[in-house]
Amino acid sequence: LINPGDDLKIDEITEQAVCAGFTVSFQIRAQDDDAGEFVQINTIDSTGDGQDLFAPPYNALRVGNFSGESNPGFIDVTYTLDITNGVAVDPVTRRTTFAQDRNICSQAADNTLEARYRFGYLPDGSFRSVTKCHKIHFSGPPTFITTANRLDGTPFGQLFGTVEERMRTIDAFIGVEKSITFRAQDPNHRDSTVIFFMSDPGIPNGADTGTSVCEPQVLPVTWDANGVYSDCSVASRTVKWTPNNESDLTRNYRICAVSRDDVSSAICPSDKMSPEGWYGEEHCVEIRVVLPEIIWEAESKFGHENMTVLNAYIPCNMEYLVRASDLSVGVNNSAVTVESPYSVMIENTTQLPSRATLRSDVRGRNATSTIVYRAGRGDEGRQDIVCLQARDNWFTTTTGTFCAVIRILRCAYCVEGSDTLQLIMRDTIGDFNWLRIWVANGNDDGDPDTQLVENPDDIVASGQYDKQVVNVGSLYTVNLGESLSELAGRFQTTVKKLLTLNPDVPAAGPLLPGQELCVVPCTDLPIIPDMPVVA
Repeated sequence: LINPGDDLKIDEITEQAVCAGFTVSFQIRAQDDDAGEFVQINTIDSTGDGQDLFAPPYNALRVGNFSGESNPGFIDVTYTLDITNGVAVDPVTRRTTFAQDRNICSQAADNTLEARYRFGYLPDGSFRSVTKCHKIHFSGPPTFITTANRLDGTPFGQLFGTVEERMRTIDAFIGVEKSITFRAQDPNHRDSTVIFFMSDPGIPNGADTGTSVCEPQVLPVTWDANGVYSDCSVASRTVKWTPNNESDLTRNYRICAVSRDDVSSAICPSDKMSPEGWYGEEHCVEIRVVLPEIIWEAESKFGHENMTVLNAYIPCNMEYLVRASDLSVGVNNSAVTVESPYSVMIENTTQLPSRATLRSDVRGRNATSTIVYRAGRGDEGRQDIVCLQARDNWFTTTTGTFCAVIRILRCAYCVEGSDTLQLIMRDTIGDFNWLRIWVANGNDDGDPDTQLVENPDDIVASGQYDKQVVNVGSLYTVNLGESLSELAGRFQTTVKKLLTLNPDVPAAGPLLPGQELCVVPCTDLPIIPDMPVVA
């Protein structure tokens, strides 16, 4: 009231909420009880920061009868709070920032001077009301945010879109804790944010959901280059979960969260508004459990086909390389592909032969082991079977069992240390004529494991086993009805020497058709007497 005689009135509304995504319209109304007088209303943005609610970027509208042509007079203020009118959304982090709350102030005046030719208390001669201000308070729900480098904050697939489009699939590994942080921010720095995990679809068994934690910080705003301090408009909540190797091998888990502010009254017409606050968007993350993917490596002597044949030669330690690797990879919270942390174990699945040991050389994502096998005299012709598998350290994945046949070859000798051709002949047949071995290795026999001996004093390692292997004789395949004595006579040797070369053959036993024997011919040549010289 200006004075008792001119009771110009104005509404008492002082605060008006404007809700994100909605259009609000409210009326400023004034009247003069003096008959015949009209009311003019002047409404302006008086925030004092150089911006204007009724100009870009806000673009609020003023319509009505407020120019002094009616009594009462009124102004309808209409404003939509959205991305084009006072809302800033960072396209990289999703941080939503409202413009500064606005103050609009109104003053009403009558036309006393014009209507009654009398002056009021003001210089222009008309009576004016006191200034009445309305606070425009911007309100909106929290949104989930991330960081520019995507290394921190809420994991996203697409930054914007539906729940399914925004959902990120993150990989987890058996036995390794996976930590996922959801971070949300309310666009009004004075509001507080809290994050909840949704009961549908729930969380994995054994997961630790933690609590919602406020993150006090200075927030960037459009109206202050120094930013504004906020106690709890930004909050985070972290879920931690370690998949186990029993129940989590074949499932994908979805964890969904929702955030809420602390606007306590239902001031906005949203179905997500509650007495406790305004619930924002839902956001989900899918956790995919990655299992090991174990293969035998190409250079491995094992695993490429079942019952692989491996040659062994007496009396060396034969070493067969076994190598397996895990190829599995996953995608971490920052969408970076990472190698799995699984370790590969190589182990025998049946009891090892007495002549074999399994040596573990390297463990980890790429595992290397060695089968060490040593045969001695009397083992010629023997065959042993070794069965192995490669598995991960959590017993979730295996290559399956693969077996190899280790075959000890006849008529071949593995040179060790100070061996000479003469010593080899002595040990294998009791003959000191080393020229026989030289002759037996003077031509390429097509076997990559045996050497072509050109210099008897220089026998080099070669072949797939990197050993010095020489032939000590020739292999002969027994025909039906043949005996040791018959073969000894045919090859001009002795039964004793045949048994020495083939210690696994029983002296009194019959020979079997197809049986292989090692033979060194001409070790028992007849003695030819000296003949007189004929003149």
